[in-house]
Amino acid sequence: MLDFLANVPACVPWRTVAATSVRQKNGILWKFPHPRILNGMRYLMAIGAGLCLLGCIATPRNERPVRVGLYKDLGTNGGGVTNCMRIVERRPNTTCKLLMAADIKAGALDDLDVLIMPGGYSPNQEKALGAAGMDAIRRFVREGGSYFGICAGYGLAMGGRHFNGRGKPRLGLVPFESIPKDKGAQLGKGLVDIDFNGAQRTVLYSLGPRSAPSANAVPEASDVRVLARYAGEVRQKLKKRAPLTGLPAAIASRYGKGRVFITSFHPEARANTHDIVELGFRHLVPGR
Repeated sequence: MLDFLANVPACVPWRTVAATSVRQKNGILWKFPHPRILNGMRYLMAIGAGLCLLGCIATPRNERPVRVGLYKDLGTNGGGVTNCMRIVERRPNTTCKLLMAADIKAGALDDLDVLIMPGGYSPNQEKALGAAGMDAIRRFVREGGSYFGICAGYGLAMGGRHFNGRGKPRLGLVPFESIPKDKGAQLGKGLVDIDFNGAQRTVLYSLGPRSAPSANAVPEASDVRVLARYAGEVRQKLKKRAPLTGLPAAIASRYGKGRVFITSFHPEARANTHDIVELGFRHLVPGR
């Protein structure tokens, strides 16, 4: 062990400062960094270790991404699917793949965390899925999966049957049923105000389902909350309108071990309501 700083070039800035602490022991000359330099080095190392630990806690390297399946088959429209895909793909640590009805029947939900049923026409969605696909979705949610329904996806999640009770059964994930329209009444398309957790928001509505609490209980549903209600009517001139004011616009609940979040309007359609989509994900996959 000799003078380990002796050969450091003079052009190194810290040489003359760091090596000012000199000690003599057993006939050997030792040069050490100045105590102030040592303290600074210890301080920086402590900060680095803390930041490293914080990074490991905040973003675990091995955390599996949130796996989302987006239904794209009979009963959907292209714009809704495209908008949902863009929003999900921008989410950190989240993957998204498109699903056909046949995929759902074949067990594709087994590898997912969230299923999105977008807008369109729920009777056609039910028709494509058939009894096997509808059962697969119920089982998926019951066993811990999450269901995100938008407009038609809201209608599919409700209880009762399509076509005012004359059609095939809906999923029955939430204890709400469709409200029949009066003869000649129109649902309308356009902007409408909602009361979302006490805050007024303006959202896009397009022939969405109207619902009310069901007389028939859904034993597996729990923690059912109406998060938003319509605070007015669609801004469209209609000869005879099917009223929306006061009706549920967004519902969150549990079903078995899984979670449900549904909106009868289109939060994916306008940039200023994309945050409602994220609120849905926070309910469906807490902490992720």
